[in-house]
Amino acid sequence: MQGGLDQASLEAVRQALGLSRRGRLTDQEDMEFGYAYLNGEGEPHVVVTLWRYADDRWGVTLDADPRVDVSTPDVERWAAQAEAAATEAGLTVVERDTDPAARREVRRLFVLLRGQIDESRLNELRTALGLEPAGRLDDPSAWELGARRLDGGAVLRLVRLDGTWGVAIDATPDAAIAPSDLAHWAERATAAATVAGLAPAAPVLR
Repeated sequence: MQGGLDQASLEAVRQALGLSRRGRLTDQEDMEFGYAYLNGEGEPHVVVTLWRYADDRWGVTLDADPRVDVSTPDVERWAAQAEAAATEAGLTVVERDTDPAARREVRRLFVLLRGQIDESRLNELRTALGLEPAGRLDDPSAWELGARRLDGGAVLRLVRLDGTWGVAIDATPDAAIAPSDLAHWAERATAAATVAGLAPAAPVLR
């Protein structure tokens, strides 16, 4: 979506999509400007998020827990709602991707973290890796606890999987990620986990 948002139009988009308030327009580092869970509390999540990629470039994404089978009609309905809200706020929709096959991601890096994570350790990991908060530690259905978009469309995530934890990089199958970049993030994740008192396993790179 292309165009600028002031505070009033940003609030209008949030209200139309039922999004929480996140991010500040005056802070150029802020990318995430609101999110909402679209399914019931305590269930594997489906979340819609409003992103700012540049001052005049915005996007709405729909992310689902891998255990959730999101139907194409649902995706189309949510896309239409997002486009209507954006248009009403004065934005121009320049790209739309609702192809389920195109949304599939490949896990390029995974670092298993052994140990217990409390709020303090969670915040340490988020800060060290530059992750935007996502999910609540006290919500057992929240599998993603932090995320950061990387170059090339990849996403760095802190994830929870059946009582264990991990740092992952997920990307579309055609994304070009340099091996040196994967090694960099593996090293950084390992260091952050160690400082937080966790025991990281050997990184798995693909």
